Amino acid sequence: MVLLHLRITDANQILTLHHDIKAQYIILRKVVIKKDISGSSHTTGGGLCLDLNSMTNSYEIMTSEHNSMLTLPIDDAKALSNLDFHVKFSAENIKNQFAIPVFKYDGLTKPSFNSGTSGHIDSIDIYFEYESNAHMY
Repeated sequence: MVLLHLRITDANQILTLHHDIKAQYIILRKVVIKKDISGSSHTTGGGLCLDLNSMTNSYEIMTSEHNSMLTLPIDDAKALSNLDFHVKFSAENIKNQFAIPVFKYDGLTKPSFNSGTSGHIDSIDIYFEYESNAHMY
């Protein structure tokens, strides 16, 4: 098994891998959200939403809210949120550059990242596990 670690530090960040990942099952294992809580002028509304469509089939997440995005419940009063998962996705071919758009819990508003103001998000670390790191040819 191979570990895929993705760190998001901006709501519209382009993530870059060393190479593409061929289509296969990927398992979401953990999400760690680090947040500045001094003053807490910015809140997420109780969670964040991640749009994983660039990595998975767009029908892998079905929800009645948030346009089928992965919802991450978090406590705005805590600086660190550790969320454990065991969710298996059927991933498409994952290109070496892609984005995972991040939204507040409403599914529409972009959160504040590293803005120098209290309550901003420092980082979101996402950990996936997958079977093979064979390059695509």
